Amino acid sequence: MSNYSDDDSKDETIPSFQFAISESKEELRFTHLNEEKLPQVIVIIGPPGAGKGTQSQKLVENRDFYVHLSTGDYIRKIARDSSSPLCETVKSFIDNNNLVSDELVTEAVKAFILKAHSEGKTALLDGYPRTARQAYELQQFAHVVMVLCLSLESDDCEERIAH
Repeated sequence: MSNYSDDDSKDETIPSFQFAISESKEELRFTHLNEEKLPQVIVIIGPPGAGKGTQSQKLVENRDFYVHLSTGDYIRKIARDSSSPLCETVKSFIDNNNLVSDELVTEAVKAFILKAHSEGKTALLDGYPRTARQAYELQQFAHVVMVLCLSLESDDCEERIAH
């Protein structure tokens, strides 16, 4: 593979990338140059009731280097924790029956990921990202090493949620 890089950028707001082209010209890979320095995360997606939380818990139990983040549970925990600097802001969204803003959710998730990384753990993200903006923001502070997509028929989703 031939490697090319754009790490001469003096503008800190523009990420630098390296790309590699295979000799057969069939493969092109872009790599953020700071990937190795970013915390690693695994994103788990799927419909309600598909088992995202269950599978995450199994991974955490079997591998002590994973930590599970259910975004909804984490946001509710922040709202109950008066010592959290985000508590009042999150509470006001919830009390007014509004969705917590992307910016606030991202700030909370980022804090969780950075804490996990400082402890040598990889975060398993359940419920984040939910929007394109969140997905973009996640890539600014973490390296997504894997996306696990759990699938389940809609009838089965309804059945699991009902029980």
